[in-house]
Amino acid sequence: MKRHTIKMLAVSALMSVLFGVCSCGMILNGPAPTNGRNDPKQTNAVAKGTTEETTRATTRATTVETSSENTEPTAKVKNLSPEWVRELPQAQDLGTTQLIVVSAAGMNKSTAKVSMHERDVNGNWIQLFSVNAYIGKNGLIADDDRTEGCGKTPIGVYQFNKAFGIASDPGCAISYTKVTGDMYWSGDSSDGIPYNELVSVNEYPDLDIKSSEPLIEHTKAYQYCLSLTFNEEGTPGRGYAIFFHCYGDYKYTEGCVALPKDTMVKIMKRVDPSCIIVIDTAKDLNAQ
Repeated sequence: MKRHTIKMLAVSALMSVLFGVCSCGMILNGPAPTNGRNDPKQTNAVAKGTTEETTRATTRATTVETSSENTEPTAKVKNLSPEWVRELPQAQDLGTTQLIVVSAAGMNKSTAKVSMHERDVNGNWIQLFSVNAYIGKNGLIADDDRTEGCGKTPIGVYQFNKAFGIASDPGCAISYTKVTGDMYWSGDSSDGIPYNELVSVNEYPDLDIKSSEPLIEHTKAYQYCLSLTFNEEGTPGRGYAIFFHCYGDYKYTEGCVALPKDTMVKIMKRVDPSCIIVIDTAKDLNAQ
């Protein structure tokens, strides 16, 4: 009987030791046991915390990845307009979608760079081309100071109000007039005669043709023309016939902007009626 009791006590002691080791292992490796099982509340809290942290990490990673995919650095945009063009007040205006910039070499120079730009679907300004051009033989002058016969191109912000030429319409979005022999650009300041407008001697037989521009005679320059809104109100003496037109016989103009013929065709086909034209010196435009 004593031996049986001793055996039972030994077995009981061994079980206690084994149970203690197992419990220590559970304490070291996880939550403290309750009745030999993990506490469901503690287990759920740990699981919840882990899930939340995983979700936050996944969201952060997804956000970074999406941002990386949808945001293209400006430097990677093809044919991006120069920064000085993008910084122009007219380019900053979200209502402006097309720009032509005449950047003159200086106030008294007759040469310039002409560039055309469009805003793309992402809001970036894209340069379509940049070419050499000729302007007034005496350079530039402030719009308000310009007078008839000064030989200077006006500084300012304009639009095109008429398209015309000796050649046939190349497909211009602005209403186009094919020039015929009876057409003049009026410089006649007489009462009843439109000043600074395209007119026909058939309609105005008393037109002073000596003070007006015989369009048909400028066979090179006026193949394609776009009239600027300079002196659109038609104030006599301020000057008339300020156009974008093709190269003529001279490396200067009387106040117009002269471009290669193929460039004029390109503009005529591409120009939008809302296009903004900016004319100034390269220095004042901050052109680089």
